[in-house]
Amino acid sequence: MIRAVLPLTIMLGCQAGEIREQAEEAHLDRRVLGIYPSHGAMALRGDISVQVVLGEDGQGTTPNVHLIGPGQVWSPQCELVDEGGQWVSCNPIQDVPRDEVFDIEIGFRDGNPLMVSPTSEFPDVGPAFLLNNANVTRFGANDRTAERIGDLFMNSNMTGVVVDYVPGNGSMDTTFVAGPIDYKEGAPAMIRAPGLTFALPIHVNEKGRFTSVPSNAFLPIFVDTKFVQVLIQNCQVSGNIVDNRIEGFRLSGHIPATSLVQLVEPLGAAGNMVLNNIEMNVDTDDDGEFDSIEFSVVGRAPEIELVRY
Repeated sequence: MIRAVLPLTIMLGCQAGEIREQAEEAHLDRRVLGIYPSHGAMALRGDISVQVVLGEDGQGTTPNVHLIGPGQVWSPQCELVDEGGQWVSCNPIQDVPRDEVFDIEIGFRDGNPLMVSPTSEFPDVGPAFLLNNANVTRFGANDRTAERIGDLFMNSNMTGVVVDYVPGNGSMDTTFVAGPIDYKEGAPAMIRAPGLTFALPIHVNEKGRFTSVPSNAFLPIFVDTKFVQVLIQNCQVSGNIVDNRIEGFRLSGHIPATSLVQLVEPLGAAGNMVLNNIEMNVDTDDDGEFDSIEFSVVGRAPEIELVRY
């Protein structure tokens, strides 16, 4: 798991109030910027709380959310949980049946719902890789921030899976999924709740090189006593599958202010200190104000044996 080493002691950056204000005033050009669990998420376990990050056209309204499974529909109660009217959180859906595919329907007043399809099914085929000892090379404008945040990713006990990939079978379009695991060296790894919730479509060429197009995804980070799903905008992953490892693994993107606020929420009052030490450096809406941070992680990943949760 990714564990937060807090409090951070970097003294540069904008104030917590400024980051919260930027989160509240974010201007986006779509109804929805992200839905958790994302399309393609796998092995969902435990209680699942649907999260929706709203774009400009949907901001301030609470959509109707339905999780539709075989012979059953869940309609959790949802509410806006931030002052800017951008982040929607729904009551946890309990006892999600195993090995089933679901559709999550996000309904708006315009009558044109959005749909994503996660699953509690396990990835039966595809190598799994231990995403440990990764180095954070960028976390906002301050290099010292990246050095300190790097502690979160050391020995993170997360896995990445290239779904359905078989070496030597040529090029293919598939999905890269990742999530927390219970792992001890030399023993099979077991997927932990909430499952492989980080999901990006990728292309793998005949030589094992994989890349993704920029997409939005939720990365699970363990803060204090709970996992927080951190929204990564324009997220990309890449790497080379060589023998039994990934070489040159890279994950990059932008973390918006609204997601940084959610990230520190479990820390209570201490969260303001963390926000104080983050220096924004990305203007995603071209309004002349920084509203996100640049984020990148690099490393290598050995293959591991993965078993069911």
